[in-house]
Amino acid sequence: MRTGPGSPLLSATTMTADKRQLKDRITRIAQGQQTRAAALFLVLALAAGVCAVTFTGAKADGETGGVRSLTGDELAYFNEEFFNQEGTYSIRNQFLNSLYEKPEDIDLFELFYCGTGIDAPMTDEELRQVGSFDTAGELICPVDKMSVEAINQVLLENTGLTLEETGRIGMDYFQYLPEYDAYYHSHGDTNYFSGVNITAGERVGDTIRLYYDDTFHVDGWKCVTLEEQADGSYWFVSNQPSERPAIPTVYPEGEPVLTIPLTDLTPYEPETMEAIRHRNDCAERGTGYIMHTEDGDELSVRTYLSTDGNLYAAVIYDEAAAGTGCAHGMWAASSPSRSITR
Repeated sequence: MRTGPGSPLLSATTMTADKRQLKDRITRIAQGQQTRAAALFLVLALAAGVCAVTFTGAKADGETGGVRSLTGDELAYFNEEFFNQEGTYSIRNQFLNSLYEKPEDIDLFELFYCGTGIDAPMTDEELRQVGSFDTAGELICPVDKMSVEAINQVLLENTGLTLEETGRIGMDYFQYLPEYDAYYHSHGDTNYFSGVNITAGERVGDTIRLYYDDTFHVDGWKCVTLEEQADGSYWFVSNQPSERPAIPTVYPEGEPVLTIPLTDLTPYEPETMEAIRHRNDCAERGTGYIMHTEDGDELSVRTYLSTDGNLYAAVIYDEAAAGTGCAHGMWAASSPSRSITR
């Protein structure tokens, strides 16, 4: 729920009437108090202004500048088409690689670390000047070429700015060849922000705020803000840390592809298993995890293939790693539901 300052046009119940009744009521009060004509004029003018806004159907905040949650289809568009374009390098994903309050402050080194996404062939002379070669003359790392023209194309399409209109943050980390008016980056790693997952969003007029848990940089929730343009495109405005959004998940619009009824389901009753103490019968160790008891003790729980051919789930009490990668010690294991023959 959003809270905010109260509207100055909210009135008491004594002021909630139509224009004629309100005007008559104020007039009678003014006459009864023998208010001067100038004061009466001011009161009536104020009343007319209040009526014009309150009673004539002027649009409220919820209709013009109010906040609304994005629909499921809108979220799907940003997750599947705007970001994460299938089968291609999505330069828009890279706009989430740095924090900025305005597009002029985008870290362009992070944005163009893997190139612009626009094909830019290089001559042998260019490669000779910017490439890294081993003693045999072989290229050690690939080189990305980013012409100023391509950089401007990406920036104009996504921010409305040219390179010269930005703060040029991070551009000094690239190598620049003026005779080709291009920047170059030789590297063998990547910073590609794959798998953008927008989980919630809201819209205020033409401004769209998209919320995501940044599992790529693993530093919490972020909010990327976009501004819709007249042609339906979107420009990046900011990318900032955010609290986890309190926006309800919405269902996609339209009819579901498949409906699964839950009326015939019955609660699952876990089968009681007998715990049997085992010692040194591990033939192949499976996956495990650590759990804590109510008393704060730490237990190791894992599955393993026993030397008797059965698969067990065990609580480990005493374990020492052997050279075979298995374990020796003492544990309690549940009886197997099936045997595995090898």
